[in-house]
Amino acid sequence: MSTSSKLIYYDVADLNYTSFFLSGFYKNQRKFNYKISCEKKLPPEFLSYAMTPWWRRAIGLFKFVRNGDETPFCIDALDSCRSNLWNGFCFPLLEKVKYYFKVNYNNEAISNDLLLKKYHHIVAVPLFFPVRIFPWRVPFSKLGNILLRCFISNWMGQSNIAQNVLSMEEMRQLRFIKKDVDIFFMPYFYHEDYYMPLNYFRLQIMKEMSRYRECRCLMGFSSSKRLPPEYEPFRIMPCSLKSYLKSLARAKIAIYTRGAMQCLSFKLGQYLVIGKAIIGQKIKNNYQIFHQLKYFNLQFNYEEPKVIAAAAVQLLNDPQKLDVIAKSNSAEFDLNFTPESISSGMLNRLIKKE
Repeated sequence: MSTSSKLIYYDVADLNYTSFFLSGFYKNQRKFNYKISCEKKLPPEFLSYAMTPWWRRAIGLFKFVRNGDETPFCIDALDSCRSNLWNGFCFPLLEKVKYYFKVNYNNEAISNDLLLKKYHHIVAVPLFFPVRIFPWRVPFSKLGNILLRCFISNWMGQSNIAQNVLSMEEMRQLRFIKKDVDIFFMPYFYHEDYYMPLNYFRLQIMKEMSRYRECRCLMGFSSSKRLPPEYEPFRIMPCSLKSYLKSLARAKIAIYTRGAMQCLSFKLGQYLVIGKAIIGQKIKNNYQIFHQLKYFNLQFNYEEPKVIAAAAVQLLNDPQKLDVIAKSNSAEFDLNFTPESISSGMLNRLIKKE
């Protein structure tokens, strides 16, 4: 690749949604021989996108420049994979970008959508979650433009992320924490009416798990506000992301549920990188990617709260299988789902322009 190659990140999105990819792009500079930089001012092709705050929050905007040839692309981490929903695809971007990378990719939904199926440049991206982009000890002078304009102005501005997000290496170290908890399930409680069916489903899982009194569970809804009476007994006070991940690391099994609109949760990637055995709902988005996991059907095959709880306890009673699954998940993450690996897939596509 030409040494004149560069990757430009347009600093408008929430770093909860883009830090994972920025971390990968940052680490891949030497391998792919390019420089990463950050701009605040959007180019003309991205201006129509900028008018919608929701899109700005969860869609990362980029441009890859090689030998004077510019390739605009975006990474969409929104929940929906449909055209007719308020947080679905951004059509102004679909018309402008060379590649529209989509985390919550659902091939069936796209193929059956008259508005979406004509777009053949929508590409699946496996997962993401907030990570620290740079190690704190890297010399200031070596971080260059992206630090000066992104890391300081945006990352430090989002102080809750800057203070609490762990690096990939720190997350991997959590694999070795002593396991003194059996089951982990700590979702956030969404107070909007739209999310109540999701909250209710998760409540039923907690109630079912409570029947197994011999299990040591870390579970509850994270909320600083009081919850409706039925939920209040399961309320826990919010903690920092760092504390959350350390609590997760203590557990032998993590329970997984889909997010709103059947979306993938942040938690899936966090569970995999820390090396948790997982029991939970079927994965609807990016199914073609995740069904290749060695123990996929054993982990993601349950739709009823009672069945999810029973499956978790059954796996808990088989320590040898539990350990094999946990190690397989962390190995799978290290091989296919790191920021470097996922961003490499995008970079290879950008270079070859498949």
